[in-house]
Amino acid sequence: MAPTASPLHSTRCADDVVELRPRGRFGPASARGLQARIDALVAAGHREIVLDMRDAELLDRGLLAGVRRTAEVLLASGGSLKLLAA
Repeated sequence: MAPTASPLHSTRCADDVVELRPRGRFGPASARGLQARIDALVAAGHREIVLDMRDAELLDRGLLAGVRRTAEVLLASGGSLKLLAA
């Protein structure tokens, strides 16, 4: 997967690990967009995801619930989701 960028996040892939670095505020609408990006990575077969939230300012609780569900799916398939925070 080629690296991508948007105002909200960037993606970097190395050694079969995908790193997402969201930036800014994540209210309900932008949180859905980020969760859709995470879901697409899982659907594409990525099993090692790092979610670096150090540059995120506000997190919608729906995003946190979605991240938790994604972590459970990845763990069940032998993968992992690592969450980095300040």
